[in-house]
Amino acid sequence: MLLTFSTHANELNLSHYAAQREGAGIPVEAIKAEYIVLNSFLRFAKKEKSNFASNTIKQLEFADLFFTDDSSPSKARHKKLKSKTVWPKELLFHQLKPMRPLFHRSSGGQLELPQFAFQELLTPADIFRDKLAYLSKADPWDEKSPHHKWQLALSTALLEAKTELSGPFEIKIQKRTPGLRVLEIHVKGKGAGKLYTGAEFQKLLGHSLVKSLLFSAKNAEGGGLLLEGNGFGHGVGLNIDGSVEMARQGKKATEILEFYFPHANTALP
Repeated sequence: MLLTFSTHANELNLSHYAAQREGAGIPVEAIKAEYIVLNSFLRFAKKEKSNFASNTIKQLEFADLFFTDDSSPSKARHKKLKSKTVWPKELLFHQLKPMRPLFHRSSGGQLELPQFAFQELLTPADIFRDKLAYLSKADPWDEKSPHHKWQLALSTALLEAKTELSGPFEIKIQKRTPGLRVLEIHVKGKGAGKLYTGAEFQKLLGHSLVKSLLFSAKNAEGGGLLLEGNGFGHGVGLNIDGSVEMARQGKKATEILEFYFPHANTALP
């Protein structure tokens, strides 16, 4: 199913979304954790006119704030489902203030800090506000995610079209973030090269191809490149696939949120 955000609350029926997830067999405790995070983000986006909130809604692809739930049965995708589950009304808070919690599909086994994942969107005030709510740490709950590992072969023709360089190509990762994601990458062609930020490189090739910046790169036959990556999305905050695995292992929604937001707390608004 497609989850789309808007500044108008009536355009996002969280109860309907939660019921669809429950009908698809997702553990209730995982859905409760998602519900708190999504509801908290939506309220933040409505009440605060920060650059991050407005740009996030406009740039959903970049911010990784919509995703397709491949586990949902096609017949149920547009069917209005009802649930007897009482969904939580609590929101996430950090330093006694409502939090703008982030989430992604799969961490690839390593969580990231927001100031490294959203350099193009965050203002200094945004970075300071919530950065202490997150940790960059290993995420063992991601190992069973269908997005945990991926490979991408980049042909010479594709690279020539995207970079405007001539093959054969060589690639070198210059810097990584604390969460091991690519911060700077140098692509060398015949007689010339270009230095990209990780975000620029991902945008150049497309988010659907480069699913995350948690990847290694090497030369491939024919002058192309091979990327071997982990995860789907920016890796900040709630890992959707990881939360599902935690719930399957008996963890409660509060425990899931404590793992992914270790310095935040839940409370009624």
